[in-house]
Amino acid sequence: MVVEELVTSIEEIRIIGDTAIVVLVYDTKGTMLGNPIQGKFRYIRVWKLFQDGLKVIAGSCILINS
Repeated sequence: MVVEELVTSIEEIRIIGDTAIVVLVYDTKGTMLGNPIQGKFRYIRVWKLFQDGLKVIAGSCILINS
């Protein structure tokens, strides 16, 4: 992905035991594999603490506004 513009905002961070759920919104413009991409996307990542550090164990991305 080639990024021309990127504005990020954190919507929520929730910690439950050794797991964190992070919800972000990216307002972005650029290209992905040569195709134009633009809009607001909601990213959800689930992080878990292991002995060797934090790791993403789940995630999603969805277009919320084009």
